[in-house]
Amino acid sequence: MGIRPQWKTSFFYGVVSLMLGTGLLGGRAIAVDDETVLLLTDPLEIQSLNLPEERQQLINQGVVTPETISQTGLTVPSLWWAQQQYGGNLLEYWFAFPGREDVPPRVDLLVNQQVWNNTDYLAQYGFLLRFGRVSEEFGYSTRVFNGRGELLGAYICPSNAPTCRIFLSPATPNAFLNPLAPLITPATSP
Repeated sequence: MGIRPQWKTSFFYGVVSLMLGTGLLGGRAIAVDDETVLLLTDPLEIQSLNLPEERQQLINQGVVTPETISQTGLTVPSLWWAQQQYGGNLLEYWFAFPGREDVPPRVDLLVNQQVWNNTDYLAQYGFLLRFGRVSEEFGYSTRVFNGRGELLGAYICPSNAPTCRIFLSPATPNAFLNPLAPLITPATSP
């Protein structure tokens, strides 16, 4: 896999430190495989995804988007139903990147930052869990990003692991605003 750039390694250790510091790991260290490290540190090149010609180039390389339609059968991964059921006004766009030798297959979700920030932690978890499970059925891991390309969460299913892991940043302004609100429905201001 090669040597990872210094900032990626630092970012990874920062994420793990944040999780340990906030008690998400219950004070225990966890072993993380290379695939998980890659998915937690590999950035989303958001600048190139906003240009129509760049999106078309990605589609030509096998990346699936909401505009991708197979003429012969089911487009894999099929996320349209999940988008209609769970996306609401939170999900803005998604990309499904096929796996390569050095990078596992993944679905990258772009969410509306304002809606995400106004959504409580349990709803964010539910959103990630639902999309993660749908993506997992097709052999993909899932990552959630805001419009600036910042990683907000991940549902990672390493190929050699029996279970998937969820990584979700608790650092949103309204993380516990309304824990009784139904999942996926953003909490509203009074």
